[in-house]
Amino acid sequence: MNNLSDGTLKPDVDELQAAWVAFQRIARLRALKTDEDHLHALNLVNVMWDVVGEDVTHPLASLFELLVIMISDYEKKRYPMPQSEPHEMLAFMMEQGERNAADLAEILDSDLLAEILAGQKKIDVTLANKLAEYFHVTPQLFLVTEILGSKSVYK
Repeated sequence: MNNLSDGTLKPDVDELQAAWVAFQRIARLRALKTDEDHLHALNLVNVMWDVVGEDVTHPLASLFELLVIMISDYEKKRYPMPQSEPHEMLAFMMEQGERNAADLAEILDSDLLAEILAGQKKIDVTLANKLAEYFHVTPQLFLVTEILGSKSVYK
């Protein structure tokens, strides 16, 4: 990397190319355009999870994060999910993760959970953030979205 006069960095293209070729030889990673690319990325992220886990200071943490973003973007395009109500999304996430009220006890009590799942109570922003952290997803999945013109408003 070379510093330019304005303080920005200009990568050494030859060095970058050599690093990319070496990385490709090891990881065989590329833009996810096919289901085969997607499956390869999933396998790679699973292997990396065993090493990186939730350690954000691990040297491979940013690569792991990049892989997760790539996989998520591919899945959103390839398998778009219809808009669903927050309580339906919570029920789906619980079912897919084989979770029950006891598993979520640190986040919310079972009575409130039952009311939310029945659609009687809304999930507020604070709870949406806690659920998102628990399920490792975006909080917007648990918030009501209204489309107003060209803007999305989360309630």
